[in-house]
Amino acid sequence: MSGTRTPLSVSYSASHAVRERDQLVALHHALIEVERASTLEARLRVLVHAIRGIGFGRVIISVRDDDMNTTHVVSTGLSLDEERVLRTEATPGHVWRRRLEELGRFQISQSYYLDSRDAWIAWEFNDALPSHATPRPDGWASRDSLFVPLRGSNHRIVATLLLDDPVDGERPSISRVQTVELFGQQVAAIIERARLQDGQDAERRQSEALAEVTRAVSESLDLDEVMRLILAHARALMRADGATISTLCEGELEVVATNGDGDRILGARLPVEGSLSGRAMREATFMICNDAPSANGVFHQTRITAAVERVVCVPLLTARGPVGVLSVFNRDRDFTEDDARVLFRLADSVAVTLVNARLFDELQVATRAQQALAERYRNLVESAADAIFTLDPQGRLSSVNRSLEEGLEIPRARLLGMGFAELVDARDHAKAESLFRQTMSGKNTRGELRWLGQSSEPRYGAATTAPIIEDGQVTGALIIVRDTTEERRLTEQLMQQEKLAAVGQLVSGVAHELNNPLASVLAFTQLLLAGDSPLAPDQGQALETIQQEAKRAARIVGNLLTFARQHQPERTITDLNRVVTDTLELRLYGLRLQQVEVEVELDQELPLTWADPFQLQQVVLNLLVNAEQALASWNGPKRLFLRTSRRKKLLFIEVSDTGPGIPTENRSRIFNPFFTTKPVGEGTGLGLSISDGIIREHNGAIRVSSQPGQGARFVIELPHVPC
Repeated sequence: MSGTRTPLSVSYSASHAVRERDQLVALHHALIEVERASTLEARLRVLVHAIRGIGFGRVIISVRDDDMNTTHVVSTGLSLDEERVLRTEATPGHVWRRRLEELGRFQISQSYYLDSRDAWIAWEFNDALPSHATPRPDGWASRDSLFVPLRGSNHRIVATLLLDDPVDGERPSISRVQTVELFGQQVAAIIERARLQDGQDAERRQSEALAEVTRAVSESLDLDEVMRLILAHARALMRADGATISTLCEGELEVVATNGDGDRILGARLPVEGSLSGRAMREATFMICNDAPSANGVFHQTRITAAVERVVCVPLLTARGPVGVLSVFNRDRDFTEDDARVLFRLADSVAVTLVNARLFDELQVATRAQQALAERYRNLVESAADAIFTLDPQGRLSSVNRSLEEGLEIPRARLLGMGFAELVDARDHAKAESLFRQTMSGKNTRGELRWLGQSSEPRYGAATTAPIIEDGQVTGALIIVRDTTEERRLTEQLMQQEKLAAVGQLVSGVAHELNNPLASVLAFTQLLLAGDSPLAPDQGQALETIQQEAKRAARIVGNLLTFARQHQPERTITDLNRVVTDTLELRLYGLRLQQVEVEVELDQELPLTWADPFQLQQVVLNLLVNAEQALASWNGPKRLFLRTSRRKKLLFIEVSDTGPGIPTENRSRIFNPFFTTKPVGEGTGLGLSISDGIIREHNGAIRVSSQPGQGARFVIELPHVPC
């Protein structure tokens, strides 16, 4: 890694100034064209040509993932053979990571000049495309290039820019490199926006698909209709060519529903042993194969018929075990574990639909079947994951299954003979009575009720009812109940997350709008203070006050932007005192409105530690908001204390208040997910649960002490990790 480099020219002449002006004008025009382009490819191609226009013969933008592997390439100035080599023989991401660690001595501004006269560069980049430019003794050599990492808002590299063949044949000056970096910043911003939009679109599509599937499962008794809907969504979400559902039949898997290219194998049978679908069902986990033609364990008869190249299979799981497989195959990129997790959520709905549909049909037949078949159907009912029971004409329970016993935590002996209304929350008695009356009139009905058990809180369940008909007369009602409590909680959580995301975007936009006038206020205040004309004492004091308050406002805006911006979890050097003060500044106005007296005691000797400051800020903010809400309706003293300290190898953050405290019976439950004492719509019960999880990930703990009427004290305990 030895060698010498000719010093770079940093002279700045009038011609340089004119060239830089023209380049900035070119950038302005390019950005106008970028706004008109509708795709990421088109936008990047506009910037590639704009960069080429400022004096480089070859320009290559390589979009990269988190592992620095190339995912997309846009270039100009390359031959067809060079384009092919660039796309098929891309350097692996781990090689680029190693190179970046060694490139420090070649750095110009935020970029790197890869000088092929250096022995290490010549050896490390010996596979680089040769330049078309004529080499000059002190200029650009035949294998030189300018390498520009393009970083996103989180400082991660999202793409790289490689420049070659300068028109003037000269080594790049710092001013020229900085001009290129201006273009690069726009490229990084475009890629980040595209990724953010893609992520939001994918989340929206998944949420809409799952909502529609859940609604269909609850509302439709047509098994074929539900399976067709699920396959259509599975194929659309994965952007795949085909999808199938296979169910276990006589020891084999039979393809019973298809979509797209899957239609070619409708009705086909696959062995449980010797097929990828069979393995997914046997092992009750997902299977991914992105090279099916050469893979072992693939059933090649159906693979060849459907031309399967890539495939992901997930099992359909019930309380009694797997009953089938959902498969999606063929698209233009590899399937991932994230895809499998999305399909698992759809597979759960398929499994519920299969079990419910089969049980519903079989149980209706069972009421008219011979006595010899009664035991078989009783076993089916007993093994169902959903609660199933029957009512006599007076609305009393005449039979129940094990799931109802376990769900309500009431023994079967007590359940038999109980009235239907006794199982339901008093608020839903009228709805339960209506469902029963409609069923006894011969109608199939459905509705959601709150069910009571031995626990204090009711649970939500979707009830499907059907009349029991004997000799042409309705003699009772059959009811199947699926517990929807967790689904409702997840839906509420999703809505809360969407609200928080919207608030974050609003805060970010407002903060950006405030920055400009604040900058003007600060600038003009400084000009007045630094002016030649003497100021009266009261005028000078007033200007200094304006300057101090404007700086404070700018600091608050900066904190809002930092908090509203999305961050990937990442440990870094962290000042706990700074975390506390920045977070307090976000809530200081609200605390003042509530007339809460705040006392802050920070250990100025507190050492820096290795942690995620944004996650810790979220924890402190949760504790501050909880304390503020507790004090809002408190008639006693309203005081809030924030302290930091250190004992041996532990660092502490304490948040305490003089509010009403935490009831003894709730103290052991406050960190449980979804537990909240706030009114509906004012809390999700996730704040302390998420905070506890964050601190546990930092190998720390949150401790709470409280007495009713004497306030609450939360202490965050973190190990000191030297930086």
